[in-house]
Amino acid sequence: MSASPETKITFEFSGSGANPESMVKPQTPTPTTETPTPTSSDTGLFTSSDSLSAGSLIVGLSICLLVAASVVIFKNIKQPKMKTSGVSKNFSLNKGIFKKFGIFILFVLATGAILPNFLPEEESASALIPEDAVTVALTAGANGSLTGEATLSGTTGRLAFAKETLTCTDACSIYMSSATTNNNLNFGGDTTKGWIAAKSGTRSALALNTWGYAVKASETPAATASIWSVVPAKGNEVIIANNLEAGDSVEVTFGAYANNTIPTGSYTNTIVYTAVKPN
Repeated sequence: MSASPETKITFEFSGSGANPESMVKPQTPTPTTETPTPTSSDTGLFTSSDSLSAGSLIVGLSICLLVAASVVIFKNIKQPKMKTSGVSKNFSLNKGIFKKFGIFILFVLATGAILPNFLPEEESASALIPEDAVTVALTAGANGSLTGEATLSGTTGRLAFAKETLTCTDACSIYMSSATTNNNLNFGGDTTKGWIAAKSGTRSALALNTWGYAVKASETPAATASIWSVVPAKGNEVIIANNLEAGDSVEVTFGAYANNTIPTGSYTNTIVYTAVKPN
């Protein structure tokens, strides 16, 4: 047992895959993560919503400008002076109410478009392991080696998956990442010969020739199920189990989804788990 056991993940793909000799040597892949890399001063939880995309920012600013323009237009609408009956005065009053209501609706729409960019997402929170964290002994059920297999046949994807059970000896939270900053499955363990990329985005189905993980998946998971999350690179540790009681276990499933556009053979990476006492 160890506070930070490692498990080598290996997926064996047989069948009719691409010829490795005909494959163009790829460039060193850039690790794909869901979250920004925390700095040394960060100790809280982070999600993908901590960084705004340029598109979202442009849309938000455009809506703000639209609201501002609308306010100016409404303010410059000249209300006719009503010197007739009380009914006409009430009509003028109602127009003022409608004007204020219109401004309010535009403000709500603008807020609704911008605010979601600042709200945290619920899944796959990443965090630095605190420097003063007290580690807890953790049992990794695969005993250091985990293998999944699948046979490739044509362009139809095949899912190879393998499961591992983790158990803390004391109350704990479990962090996980790849052992290095490369979180792809590398062909033959060589980062220059090809790989199955880590999936991107939030929890969702696996795209072809990507891999990911799921917690508490069904016995026979499906690549098309929206259960898969990014296996984070070192430095973007993800909390896969929070506040477990002593002796509690959690099952992690790793899956790689591929077709015959990749060479057959072994694709590997190493996972590191760290169990710490909850704050």
